[in-house]
Amino acid sequence: MMGRITTAIESRRYRLLNERKRDIACTGGIVSFTFDDFPESAAVGAELLEARGWRGTFYLSTGNVGMDSDFGPIASFDSATKLYQAGHEIGDHTHSHIRCRGAKKSVLRRELDSSAAMLCQAYGSRNFALPYGDYDAAALNVLSGRFDTIRTTSRGVNVQRKDLNTLKANPIYGSTTRESIEALLDEVRDQNGWLIFYTHDVRAQHSKYGCTPEQFDAVLALVAARGLSVRTVAGVFASL
Repeated sequence: MMGRITTAIESRRYRLLNERKRDIACTGGIVSFTFDDFPESAAVGAELLEARGWRGTFYLSTGNVGMDSDFGPIASFDSATKLYQAGHEIGDHTHSHIRCRGAKKSVLRRELDSSAAMLCQAYGSRNFALPYGDYDAAALNVLSGRFDTIRTTSRGVNVQRKDLNTLKANPIYGSTTRESIEALLDEVRDQNGWLIFYTHDVRAQHSKYGCTPEQFDAVLALVAARGLSVRTVAGVFASL
């Protein structure tokens, strides 16, 4: 019973104090490419973006830097700095990739303080991706105000009036179909919205949460063929 009451209080507090709705009106549609957990192989995605004059957003969990993972080695700070200097954005993904749903507020605050101490100072990080895409109202009450945007893994296009604390995003995985990508690109163009993609590793032998360089570049080609604008998450936020 107390749990339900607490959840209701957190939800009400969020709606009244911390929800941040903005009108999404991106003429002709805008696309952002993001990378979660930022494995070293995501730099391949950066190179493919750069070849078209575009840049991406790379979300890094600072406590996992240099460690091995299901997606291959996580990027080093040197790798993050090189991408940042090339014009890419380095975003926040908590310190230890903690699941935000159900986390104690004190624990979540420590996580965010730890990651911000490294990322904000080095890269001016102001955008956040939820580990596992998982959240609740209590987590959003901690996160809101610390970041310009918070990105989930809920699928769809961000259109009309949207809460910047729960931005939608769509995977580019080995299992993702061309048809589903084309449908999203048509929707974002027709609705003047903001379409966010995400993946993890970009390599020939990718994890189930990644894709091959050829698959990633094929998506870029579809975006280019429609004449859609591509910006980092920070770049889109600055234009809202």
